[in-house]
Formats: sequence, C-alpha cells, structure tokens
Amino acid sequence: MLRQSLIALTAAAGLLGTTEVGTNQAKADTFIRIGVGTHRPGYYRPVYPAPVVYSPPPVVAVPVYSTPIYREYAVVYRDCFGAPLRLYGTFGSRHRANEVATSLRLQGLEAFVEVR
Repeated sequence: MLRQSLIALTAAAGLLGTTEVGTNQAKADTFIRIGVGTHRPGYYRPVYPAPVVYSPPPVVAVPVYSTPIYREYAVVYRDCFGAPLRLYGTFGSRHRANEVATSLRLQGLEAFVEVR
C-alpha cells in the first residue's frame, strides 16, 4: 500500500516538475526529492574516555650528614667486690673491648666495658 502511494506521488511529481504553467517545454534542472527512506543510521565509532593516570609527586630524599661520633670503649676491672674499679685500657672498637673484658673474667677478675 505504501509502495503504490509512493509510485503515484513520484509520477505526479514528475508530471508537475517537467511542465510549467503556460509552457510546453520541460526543464532539465528540476529535482524533486522525496525524503522517505533516505535516513540511514550512521556508524559512529565508540568514544572511550582517556585513561587517567595518577603518578604521585617524586620523593626527594636529602641526605643528612652529621659529624661522625667517635667512641672509646674503656675496660675497667677490680679484684674483689669492695675494691675500686681500675682502668685496664681504652679501645676503639667494641668488639676488641669485649674480648679483653672476657679474658679478664676468665682470669677471675670482675670486668666491665664502659662507653666514653
């Protein structure tokens, strides 16, 4: 039914478009456009949002320089409980001071390592 009415409209438009009132000549530049069925759905590319990349600001570590701490390790000992403490010697390393204190203890003396 729609097809028959479109054909009839096209024929009528063709007759009206080719002739003008009062002339018998047809114009070649007359166009009649019927807008039935001309719209086609277009293909649109999907739009994806740009990914958001978060990077934290760089951490800048500033080195802190301090003066080196020089320590001396003193080994003190005593013969008995009531005797005063006597200095046996001072050492630059804790390991060496502990070795000397251990050897004094093995000899029967009471020895301690003090940090000065």
